[in-house]
Amino acid sequence: SFGLSGEEVYAPGADSTIFYSGAESIQSVRHVNATREVLRLQKLALNDRERRRRSAEVVSLDFDTKFADHRAKFSPKPRDVNILERSMNTVTISARDAPKQASLLSNSNKIPDENIPEMSKNLMFVKASEPPKMRPLSVQKPQLMSSTPLPASKEFSFSNPSTSTLSPIPNIDNIPRFRDSLATPLFKNAEPVNTVHSTPLMKQPVKAPVVRGLHETIAKNKLGSVKEEQLEGVNHCEDEHRPTSTSGTPSSTRPTSPTDEISPTASRNTKEKFPEEHDEWSLSNVYYADAMMELKSYLDDARMFEARSGITTRSLIKRSVLEKVTVTSKRHASNEEMVSTWNFFFHLLSMEEVEGFNNEKFRLRDKTSVHYAMTLIVEHYLNLLEKDSALGDTISFVLYSLSARSPSFSTFLTASLLSRSPCLDMDKSKCGTLVDGILADPQSLLDVMARERAVCSLFYGIHSCSSKRPTKDCPFPLSSIWRILACSLNRAPLLLATPFTLSELLKTCGSELQSRYGRQMEKMRSVIEDKLLPQLERDLETNQESRRAGNAAYISALRSTIDLLIIS
Repeated sequence: SFGLSGEEVYAPGADSTIFYSGAESIQSVRHVNATREVLRLQKLALNDRERRRRSAEVVSLDFDTKFADHRAKFSPKPRDVNILERSMNTVTISARDAPKQASLLSNSNKIPDENIPEMSKNLMFVKASEPPKMRPLSVQKPQLMSSTPLPASKEFSFSNPSTSTLSPIPNIDNIPRFRDSLATPLFKNAEPVNTVHSTPLMKQPVKAPVVRGLHETIAKNKLGSVKEEQLEGVNHCEDEHRPTSTSGTPSSTRPTSPTDEISPTASRNTKEKFPEEHDEWSLSNVYYADAMMELKSYLDDARMFEARSGITTRSLIKRSVLEKVTVTSKRHASNEEMVSTWNFFFHLLSMEEVEGFNNEKFRLRDKTSVHYAMTLIVEHYLNLLEKDSALGDTISFVLYSLSARSPSFSTFLTASLLSRSPCLDMDKSKCGTLVDGILADPQSLLDVMARERAVCSLFYGIHSCSSKRPTKDCPFPLSSIWRILACSLNRAPLLLATPFTLSELLKTCGSELQSRYGRQMEKMRSVIEDKLLPQLERDLETNQESRRAGNAAYISALRSTIDLLIIS
């Protein structure tokens, strides 16, 4: 069967060998394959050895050449004589030969005219009767003839005299010097228009001249340094209708101004701390510096409470505050509703038990939660006022009543409003950044100015409430608004900020200022109408950035506000 004949016998070993009757033994397939594999590996080893031997022979042939080239890359190259050394060698040779040439020229009484060109005679020879002129070393004219030879260190020139000792040298007396350009003013009687601010309207004390370099002079003129206009009408304010000052007596060495009438000591300290040439003046760093420092600690506490408290507690506080804020969202909220709102906030900030959202009673446990609630109150009211400006009177009354009974909240509210509005703070750098953002994205003008209007109207509205409902130790006196108005006119107008803030100030507090300050307010109003507005309109015609930023609308609004104030 299967083509096999005879008896099949299997060996007991691992590699079975098949025996057929009457036939020789046949090696197993496994043994044959193993032998072939051994032979193949031996052949591969021999081939690999031969290939490596040939590669070694090839490498050994050009190894020395390649190694020498490799070392040459890192070996120092011979240094060539540079231009400076060659010029110094020439100078040394010229200095060594200078005494000999000077003696040869001194021995000869006259040089033949045929050897000297006509131009050379006019340019080189110096009359003996003329006294020597002293010139700076950098522009001194070289002398080709000398009766006494000078030392080699002072007489040699950077030109080789052996090449041409009588070459024509141009007269350098008429060449302008760089030192003269530093001493000469670049602009004379020029009044360029400033891109950010214009002419200050209040009279400033005379200061000693400051020496500036060329770069600072150019930068100052590019920024638009203009002459200061003197405000004579305000400097001679009469004593009648003058408000009582809480600070020291005005200095007799300075002319009277609205700033001195309000707080002369603070005004002098302001000029010492923040001089106008550095443009560092702002309300936050002069009059409200302490409040701004406390604001930082309040915000840190609020962030700490938000990070550590549970979401249930925060949600209850948010919903309770928002529920009371929506009560004042009605334009005609009753007096009882407004009183109930600020009473709820007062008890909440006093860490007393209050009835919050869904009639759930709770209380704040520590100051971090109190400061967190303050941030919610101010933020929600500003968002509400930004959307509907007609709610300004209602919101101002609620926050003023709360501030009159909670000094810590009044400090937080003042600092928070100043930090949110560059126009209200009158910070020049922040106002410049605001204008740059509007110029880069003109579509954002309405949103940006809506936020600014909400903050300014709330700040001025709270001060207006203080005159209508005066309380003891009022945290927002009307004299602060008068001081802000005087400082705004005493500084150089800021682009977009000055007309906007003055318009909002007079629109909100103009009638109260008029009734309290009388003739002084009339003079201040005439300053705005006769001095400030014409200056802003002139800048509007010449300043392209002022037109692009929409400054014309706010200048027109300021003029309309002044007209309405005159009519009233």
